[in-house]
Amino acid sequence: MECWKDIKGYEGIYQVSDRGNVRSLDRVEVTSAGWSRRRAGQVLRSGSGNGQKRYARVALGARTYRLVHRLVASAFIPNIDNYPHVNHKDKNTQNNMKDNLEWVTPTMNSVHASGVQFSLTNGSETRDFRSTAEAATFLSSNGGNVSRLVNKRKYHHIKGWRLCE
Repeated sequence: MECWKDIKGYEGIYQVSDRGNVRSLDRVEVTSAGWSRRRAGQVLRSGSGNGQKRYARVALGARTYRLVHRLVASAFIPNIDNYPHVNHKDKNTQNNMKDNLEWVTPTMNSVHASGVQFSLTNGSETRDFRSTAEAATFLSSNGGNVSRLVNKRKYHHIKGWRLCE
C-alpha cells in the first residue's frame, strides 16, 4: 500500500508517497474576487523538462519546483549523518521509490556514479570501463571515436573491440 506524508512547508496542501508520487490535497481557495472555490486534490505529473533524462521535478504552487527524489528522501529516509545529497541506488534518475534512494556525501555520490559504464569485447576477452577516456587510453584511440562506438554512431568496432550487448 502506498504511504503518503505531508511535504515540509506545504503541510495540508501537498503530500509525497514512498513510491515517488506527489499529490495535492482537497482544499478551499479564495479567488481574487473574494469567492471561495473548492479544489479537488490530484496526483501531480512530474517531468524533467525539455524531454531530457534528468531528475524528475514537480511544481508546488505557481513557480516553485522541487526535485521528487529529494522530497521522497526528506519524508521517508532518516538523514542521521546530515548528508547533503540523495543518491539513486540503481542510477535511474526516474526511479524515485523510497527503497531506491539513500542520503550520501558528494564524494560517495561521485564514487557511485563513476562505476562501470560500459564493456568492450574482442571475442575472447571482455574489459569494463568507467569512461570513454579510460577506454580511449586502453585502445590507443581518441575519446571521440570511443564515444561514437559506445553511443552506436558511426563505428561498430575499434581495433577489433566492440561494445558488449
